[in-house]
Amino acid sequence: MNKKQAVTTPEKTPALHQQEDAAPKVIALRHVQITTYVLFSGKIKYPKTEITCGINTYRIRPIIMQDKNVLEVFDDLQKKLNAGVPLTRTDLLPLVLCPLMGGDMAQKERIKTAYTITRKATYMDAEDLQKIEAVLYIMADKFLDSIEMEQLKKEIKMTRLGQMLYNDGLEDGIAQGIQAFVELCKEMNFEKSITLDKLLTKYHLSQKDAEEKVDLYWGD
Repeated sequence: MNKKQAVTTPEKTPALHQQEDAAPKVIALRHVQITTYVLFSGKIKYPKTEITCGINTYRIRPIIMQDKNVLEVFDDLQKKLNAGVPLTRTDLLPLVLCPLMGGDMAQKERIKTAYTITRKATYMDAEDLQKIEAVLYIMADKFLDSIEMEQLKKEIKMTRLGQMLYNDGLEDGIAQGIQAFVELCKEMNFEKSITLDKLLTKYHLSQKDAEEKVDLYWGD
């Protein structure tokens, strides 16, 4: 028997062509490289980075906020301002996490310093800056007591967020903060379920309300 004839394939039908053409695309999607980052906000120093379940081993890359010194973050931003370098959205994003960072600086001073820096970011898009200030406000509400929050409201009157709170009321400001928080969580690759849990704890929302907010602002 002719070996070449033995390995010849039958004529392909249109359906078979479509299936074979689609197969490489499916395979390509399955081989996308995914890296999972986990943000540790407590005093954990050596988190577990992998877990094995059956034949599968899951690994994460930890981001330990206590390893980041809040004073160094502020100093770096202040140096850019002193040098006349316009601050970007990427520069300011770490500010929303300043309450979670390491260092001896009091929480009230951290929040106050962060707002002082945002006021100087005059070249940044107004909408992006307002979102960052709104999320910072959420973090302040989590870490400051009621007296400190009242003092903070007076100090941020000249910020874009302060003007919004004054004109539209605190309720609208919180709603804006929820939207900004959800959008930033998505941008920072947080899982949707984690974002939902954070809304539940920070705002004391019902499960239904929190799910509606996440679905509304997630933008799938």
